[in-house]
Amino acid sequence: MRQVTRWRIAALVGVFTLAGCARLPVEPLSVSSDSSSRWLAHSEQLLALSTWTLSGRMAVRTGERGGTATVLWQRMGDHHQLILFGPFGGGRVRIVENTAGAELRDNKERVFRGDTAEAVLMKGVGWHVPFRELGFWVRGLPAPGVLDDLLLDERGRATHFSQSGWEVDYRAYREVDDLMLPAKVFIAARPGTVRVTAADGTDLGDQLSVRISIRAWNDEPEWAEPSR
Repeated sequence: MRQVTRWRIAALVGVFTLAGCARLPVEPLSVSSDSSSRWLAHSEQLLALSTWTLSGRMAVRTGERGGTATVLWQRMGDHHQLILFGPFGGGRVRIVENTAGAELRDNKERVFRGDTAEAVLMKGVGWHVPFRELGFWVRGLPAPGVLDDLLLDERGRATHFSQSGWEVDYRAYREVDDLMLPAKVFIAARPGTVRVTAADGTDLGDQLSVRISIRAWNDEPEWAEPSR
């Protein structure tokens, strides 16, 4: 059976700057010093990873409905570019987010603008996906905020935590340039966290899950402007 260590954080997680990156202090309960030190060292490495490209598959399901897409996600600091190919995006969807806001352009050349990638994805595709938090979660990190039930394996990697009304589970990791990064991430909304509505206005309830299978990571991507 997989060995895990349980941490619980009941208060707002503070964020402070350490060597140019944010670090999340935590308050352990019954945590071995080995597990604690491994997690802190591992999380500092992950927080320093602010430029990357990941590619893989994303599946979103609510109740009996769902869709999948091939995903390419590029990040350089505060600049994100997310490209979705397949039925999930109705063909091809490109989302760009930076400090000025976010824009979604679909395969019909319709453009949706908003403050965040999460907002324009809801406008353009109709799915509620917490992309601000997901930018941390895909790296194996909790986002700044309230955190509960952090479980660690014997190597100091997160296997589960609860945050912002979502349950986050890590099913597999892979080594990338001496850094362990997630290969399979599963998130599920707790009851009452989201309300999903279909394009025709049908209320689909509050059940929503997102499964991400990451095929490849690159921590030194060349920013590519895709052709439209």
